[in-house]
Amino acid sequence: MMAADMSLDVLERPVATNPESEVWWDSSPRVYDSRRQATLARARPAKRANGQAQLARLFDPARAVADEMGFGGVTTNPPLSLQAIQNDPEFWTAHSRHIADPAGGDFVYICPPGFIAQLMQAEDQLPPFDATAIDREPDAALTAKLRQLPYFRQAYDFDGMAPGEFSQFAAFAATATEFAAAIRKTVDFVARAMEGRQTRLA
Repeated sequence: MMAADMSLDVLERPVATNPESEVWWDSSPRVYDSRRQATLARARPAKRANGQAQLARLFDPARAVADEMGFGGVTTNPPLSLQAIQNDPEFWTAHSRHIADPAGGDFVYICPPGFIAQLMQAEDQLPPFDATAIDREPDAALTAKLRQLPYFRQAYDFDGMAPGEFSQFAAFAATATEFAAAIRKTVDFVARAMEGRQTRLA
């Protein structure tokens, strides 16, 4: 196993496993600053300065304009769009729109905010970094144990589910419910914003 490369921060190491990949922020850029502040507030004082520098390298509005930010893009789904609206309703009342970027790389690492925070908190407990670990086959004994679980086989096997069963898969059903609720709230917000604008123009 390779020795840990301390020149790479915990969020930069996945890219070292595949230089052709892109790291995407799994949220709206409109909520990045609030998430960054919350992550740093939970960081140990000794780690806070390094965390601030790391998160600034990943996303900074000025550097994003120059196409120099660490994140290659964003994935903005309905719950994340709704959170952006809830964080700054005055801004979205004035604009009433949202733009999401499509995935552009052949291999994309999606980094949800919670995952980023947990990685930063557990950085000292992680094993030495090995950029070739992604090429290793999964542990056969562990995979065999997991395959005893019907839920795992459904998700893992290529033919684990028939097309008609996807809508009943627990993770998919929960996501669909969450997305539907967020879309409904977002549509209601836009409707109120448009009605208010029409009232002011009348």
